[in-house]
Amino acid sequence: MSDPTLRLFFALPCPGPLRPSLCGWRDSLGICGRPVAPANLHLTLAFLGSQPSTCLPKLRQIGAALQGHPRFELHLQRLEQWKNGLTVLTCESPPEALLDLQRDLHERLEAQGLALDSPDFRPHVTLFRHAEPIARYPDVSLRWSAERVVLYLSENLPGGVRYREMDSWPLQPGAH
Repeated sequence: MSDPTLRLFFALPCPGPLRPSLCGWRDSLGICGRPVAPANLHLTLAFLGSQPSTCLPKLRQIGAALQGHPRFELHLQRLEQWKNGLTVLTCESPPEALLDLQRDLHERLEAQGLALDSPDFRPHVTLFRHAEPIARYPDVSLRWSAERVVLYLSENLPGGVRYREMDSWPLQPGAH
């Protein structure tokens, strides 16, 4: 019997208090596309793709090792459209704490022999998939407090994709 595979990724979850204002702003834009479900909003640190379920203990060890990193704040201030109608929020200059966290995570994953889909890190929060082109890019200024790292499982369900938390690890307080 083969080991079942899981579609996994590490990410920063959208803070609960920010979710309603972020979704309200997004929905006010009138963009035609498939909006990301509010519960699925996140900033991906490492997409692992399909992995055997036997790698979960190793991934949990890696996640636990990230707890020494400090909390930080993201300032999301630019709406962009990428290929295939992917509409995202980005930060003009990502905080060094985010870049350090992501680099540490990638080094730990590579040391365990886990291949990553993309070596390039472009911090972003996906708002829409398959969106029509935008004529005007509105001003935006949202603050996102990064307080924990989550290992997510991506599940295809009849109602759409759902990201389920497999585990999470707090970042150290007092840094932002």
